[in-house]
Amino acid sequence: TAGDTGGAAGGAGGAGGAGAPSAGEAAIKETKTISSIPANTDTQILFTKAGLAVTEIELNLKTTMTMFIIAVEKSSSKPSSVTEAIVPAKGKVYAYLTITAQNLAESRINSAKIKFNVSRSWLTQNNIDPSTIALMRYSNNTWHKLMTTKARETEMAYHFEADTPGFSVFAVVGETKQAAPAAPEPEPDVTKEPAPEAPKEETP
Repeated sequence: TAGDTGGAAGGAGGAGGAGAPSAGEAAIKETKTISSIPANTDTQILFTKAGLAVTEIELNLKTTMTMFIIAVEKSSSKPSSVTEAIVPAKGKVYAYLTITAQNLAESRINSAKIKFNVSRSWLTQNNIDPSTIALMRYSNNTWHKLMTTKARETEMAYHFEADTPGFSVFAVVGETKQAAPAAPEPEPDVTKEPAPEAPKEETP
């Protein structure tokens, strides 16, 4: 468990962040100041602010680290630092997430996992297939899709987790459901009439 002066850390994330983003909504931000994380240990940092979407970040560090800050900010619009838009073919954006780590170099990270949720209402309203939800990371001026898996479902949301090599700007995206192919029309049942028999020749 991480020492956290900004709130509780460790354990499972709550149901916060299930609300669907709306156009023009104010950004939501939560900051955690971590007092200490031991080396080579999976450590959970919880985020509990309602509407944030991110519920937990799990870190495994190469060396023991003390006094660093992790901040998560969710917005419905693309951050100004991002120059490449996500094209519709790659999915519809649920939320943009800006995750920063102060006093924690990327080279110190063995592994990092982001746990987040997507509201059922947004999936339904936008006809999104839950199996296509993915976390994309913006780095080197381009978007990269991260390996994303569904962890569980609740009445209000689907919960996912994705591994990331570091922190920057992310986007939660999903693809619309494909229309089921139309069933082929049955061929008309044409009953062939038997050919008329040739008249028999009478024997004189």
